[in-house]
Order: sequence, then structure tokens, then C-alpha cells
Amino acid sequence: MFSSVMGLVIAIVASRLNMSLEHSNRPPSQGLWKDIQRNFSDIQEAFRIKEFYSMILYIIIGGFLVPNFGSFGYYFMLDVVKISKFSYSMLTVLGFACLFVGTLIYKRWFHASEYKSLIMMDALISIILAPISFIFVLRLNVVWGIPDMFLIIFTDVVSEIVSQCFVFLPMSVVYAKICPKRIEATSFALLSSVSNFRGTIRSWLGTFIN
Repeated sequence: MFSSVMGLVIAIVASRLNMSLEHSNRPPSQGLWKDIQRNFSDIQEAFRIKEFYSMILYIIIGGFLVPNFGSFGYYFMLDVVKISKFSYSMLTVLGFACLFVGTLIYKRWFHASEYKSLIMMDALISIILAPISFIFVLRLNVVWGIPDMFLIIFTDVVSEIVSQCFVFLPMSVVYAKICPKRIEATSFALLSSVSNFRGTIRSWLGTFIN
């Protein structure tokens, strides 16, 4: 129901937008093939900038070196830990709330920090949290009397805030800064698509390892 209401709100707001916003200085479309040629020309221009192709190389290398085993988390939570589907869905809602908190933290304290410093902070926090994941997977927390839900909520809250504050938002800012002028849309779209594809590569790699 919430999604339906938000869709209606978006439709109402869109209907009130100024029609002049749809016009730009970009030349009109001359057909699919011409648009593809023009986009490839823009991409070639972007690749002349060292920061641009270095960022793409960093994204691709990270995808192949850091596997993601998150696709197995759902089955582990429901089949091994035995939490309910409702509890799992509420954890997802909590994750979205944490993304909002992470955004506020980034805007308040870290928006002026260098990206490389934020990467190091993210790596440090991840190293600190790694033993907690092992404790949970090996079920040592049950032996020690630590409730599963407490450990799940703690790790989810911290990891979601950290990923939003030290990874997603800073990387988006860097994307915007390194995009060449006049071809910002094409360059940003390429960076975003490569970044999304990295997630797919990480999932494939994690599945292959398992």
C-alpha cells in the first residue's frame, strides 16, 4: 500500500513539473544508430581522463577480488537460525532506515573527507566486524548465551550505516567530480552501470566459491 501511495505522489509531482525542463542544448535524436555512435564518442573522450579509467579499473578489480556471499544469507537465516519471514522482512526495513541514518552522518561529518580516507575507515571497520560474522555463522553466540536477533540487528545496523557513509555516498560524489563536462550524463551512467555490474560479478564469484 505504501508503494502505491508513493507512486501516486510521484505521478502528481511529475504532472506539475515545468515542461521547459525537458528541453536542453543537446542535439535532437537522429536515430538509434547515430545515438549509439555519439555515446561511444563521449565514452572515448571520457577515457582520455586518467581519473575516469582508473576508477573503472578499481571497480572491476574490486568485483573480482571481493566475493559476495549475501545470496546465501536468506537461506541461512530461515533454515539454520530459524527466524520468521516477517522478522527477515523487518530487518530489510531496518536496513533502509540505516541508509537514511548513514546519509545524515555522511552529510554532517564526512562530506569533506577524502575518499581514500573513507575507504581505509570502511576497511578497518569491516575487519573489526569480521569476527562477529564468524561467531554468528559458527553459532558460537548461542553457546555464549548471546541472542541471535541481537547479533543480527547489531551487525546489520553497523554494516548498512558504514556502507552508506563510507562507500556508496563518497563514491557517488567521486563519480560526479570526475565526469567530463558536456558529457556528464553518459559518463555517470557508465560509471554507475559498471558499479552495478561489480555487484553481479561479486555474487557470481561467491556462488562459484561455495
